[in-house]
Amino acid sequence: MKGLYRYLSPFSPDQSGAVAVLYELGGIIVILDAGGCAGNICGFDEPRWGHKQSAVYSAGIRDLDAILGRDERTIDKVGGAVEAVGNANFIALIGTPVPAVVGTDLKALARMCEKKFGLPTLAIETYGMEYYDKGAELTYMTLIKALEKGTFDSVFESQGLPKPSEFCEKLRREPPERDWFRVHTVGVLGATPLDLLGLDGAERQRERISEVYTGAAVKTFGMDGGLFDLLTLFTADRHVVISPSGLKAARYLEKHYGIPFEAEYRIGNELLGGIYRAITDIMLPSEANVLALDDGRHVFRTRPGAGGASGPEVHRRRRVPRLRQKRELQRYPRRPDVPDGAQMVEGPVPSPAAVLRQRRSP
Repeated sequence: MKGLYRYLSPFSPDQSGAVAVLYELGGIIVILDAGGCAGNICGFDEPRWGHKQSAVYSAGIRDLDAILGRDERTIDKVGGAVEAVGNANFIALIGTPVPAVVGTDLKALARMCEKKFGLPTLAIETYGMEYYDKGAELTYMTLIKALEKGTFDSVFESQGLPKPSEFCEKLRREPPERDWFRVHTVGVLGATPLDLLGLDGAERQRERISEVYTGAAVKTFGMDGGLFDLLTLFTADRHVVISPSGLKAARYLEKHYGIPFEAEYRIGNELLGGIYRAITDIMLPSEANVLALDDGRHVFRTRPGAGGASGPEVHRRRRVPRLRQKRELQRYPRRPDVPDGAQMVEGPVPSPAAVLRQRRSP
């Protein structure tokens, strides 16, 4: 049919990013779907599911409930989750393609839940057609705006903490002086399992950032942090953005609270070296590394024990056709690990791709 367009949800859509940010905050996360979206999140997109507990529920919306707009049934199911959890900090309603198609008013539904159950309720208006970073970005901003508006005031006050709304208002009126060279607290934005390498990724980021800002307390938002740690968003001396999902929140906090930020992902020398070695093994011949080219001869350095050799490394020359190169001649210094039988020589150095093509050719 002309004019009929079909859109498919990405593998890790925006509702997955929203759940990743809220997962450890101690709230009831209700995914407004028929069951499939929640299954994908818990089964694939959220690796903490098997290690840390969190109240993640599916609304289980049926066809007629969606078509006829039976929101009261969804509210009843949320009430059952509130009774089962008992001491939740808040309720979060996560949008999916189902409420997006039928036009569900998530903000109105959130107000109804907050009035009925007496818990702060957030409406995360995701619709399953964006990537996960957009959902995480929207959730960061929703949390910041909720703290400023006083949505969580009662929860913080019950724990003997200052009301976030009054706290933020005071910081806006009287911003603290920040010294670029004296950093006491660092906040890390964009730290979710979807962007970090492994379940210990947040801990590794904190360790690497602590090496730069010696003695500073490092807080990650999205992993290894609770709801009451969010006040650090407004008091940190610096923010570090490690994924695109945290960039909008960092810019907002810089504009309104004067907190500078930097965008970087500290991958670490160990992992970086492993990536380099893996790329080298793929691009270069598997049994040797190219050292130089001398009049059409490649000097190879084989690994210990390669090709049946034993003992120290064996160095030999192999005859290969001359390769056309545009690079300038480069002089290689003598390396102490190369024995006398295989000197490094002067000559044009072939690219790894050219060597690989030559190796594959009959």
